Amino acid sequence: MKGVLNKQQIDYVFYHLGFVFEITNDLKNRIRFNSKPENDKNYILFKLSKEKLDVKNVLKINDIPVLFPLGTSDKFYHFENNELIFDHDILKSAFYLLSGYQEWNSKDLDHYDRFPYENSIQKKLGIINKPVVNYYFEIIVNAISEFCNLNKIPFKRKKLSDKFIFLLSHDIDLIDNYNYYEVVSKLKQALGLSKPLYSKLKSIKIFLYYFIRWINPFNKENPYWSFNKLLMIEKGNGINATYFFLEKSHKHQDSYYTFNEPRIRKLIETLENNNAEIGLHGTIKSAESEGALKKTYENLQLVSNHKVEGVRQHTLKYKHPETLKIQEKVGIKYDTTLGFAAHEGFRNSYCLPFKLFDFNNNKIINIWEFPLIVMDGTLFGYRKLKFADATKSIGQLLNEVEKFNGVFTFLWHNSFFEEVIFPGITKFYEDTINQIMSRKPESITGRRLLNRLRRNNGV
Repeated sequence: MKGVLNKQQIDYVFYHLGFVFEITNDLKNRIRFNSKPENDKNYILFKLSKEKLDVKNVLKINDIPVLFPLGTSDKFYHFENNELIFDHDILKSAFYLLSGYQEWNSKDLDHYDRFPYENSIQKKLGIINKPVVNYYFEIIVNAISEFCNLNKIPFKRKKLSDKFIFLLSHDIDLIDNYNYYEVVSKLKQALGLSKPLYSKLKSIKIFLYYFIRWINPFNKENPYWSFNKLLMIEKGNGINATYFFLEKSHKHQDSYYTFNEPRIRKLIETLENNNAEIGLHGTIKSAESEGALKKTYENLQLVSNHKVEGVRQHTLKYKHPETLKIQEKVGIKYDTTLGFAAHEGFRNSYCLPFKLFDFNNNKIINIWEFPLIVMDGTLFGYRKLKFADATKSIGQLLNEVEKFNGVFTFLWHNSFFEEVIFPGITKFYEDTINQIMSRKPESITGRRLLNRLRRNNGV
């Protein structure tokens, strides 16, 4: 990313700053970039960098990395005669992380065609567990607040909530266990024909366990149909969750059910009667096909009593900015795909709702992104953490989100309660929900969060 930010890119950063403090016309008229006219008094100067990102030149101040430093100053800003001067380009630093720039036109993708954590600036700088853009914004807000106080100018902070927000969600990929497809999948893992998730011995034991229950005509057990359990835990904790449903499409990559099946229609009705939100889990093809997303979106809308407004793409498959532009055309209002599958934390270094940037057309994309912070498969599939380590990691991320009254988006699949594979997993989930709720968050669905953003934005 070479060259100074253009007007649209600067406006993009200030659009998001506008949700953190009130940017009055008086303040706007005092903001300068790079230089000031002579005899210009009581100004705020943001210095802009024209350099491209060089990881070796990143400067850390109080453990916060500045991606585009301007010199060696160990301060973010200083005052000269009551005038505020930012010493480094934190606008460009914020833009780089928040906008999705690092993913734009990236060719280094994983086997799901996703931008991988391994190639991210978050990995290179070791900042996956820190919402750096929130820290940048806090620095800017504190500096401008101090400037306003010195110059007797009214200043007002803004916030999305009086406490942090808990957004609990479930992706409904699989609903039947101990069937032909699951048995074959486990057999392939045991034989080493597909990527093993566990040791050879454990894979064989899991296959035999599945096979015996599949051929047993009296077996009625189905751990994947865990909806009564989920609702009971949610009602007991005063939680309304969002359920993202995935339709059958690409063979063996999407689900094995359709939305118009009687049991699915009944399930959606039950969930909605219990104040849960129904969202769309976009199929594999829908991440890059408007037609595919439109078809499954319309099918889900036919069986839901409420407007479907949110989506999370299956396998977190996402291409920037094409996927969001497809969602926008179809009528989706918010997405909650953006978390790294391979590591929990902050993919765009931010813990509040935000919008991404369309670099092809030099403009903001009108889809809200609710960043995904933690996914069950990340903790125990990709990272293979022990329960104690997973609990510790979740606690650290909660601490960061709490600092900024941010949004803690937590994904737990309905199919992730297999005690034979993860002994104690049910208790871990219940303990985690208790851990989160003990901090007294505001628990709301994606739709309610969207409505609040609309009100705050005057829409």
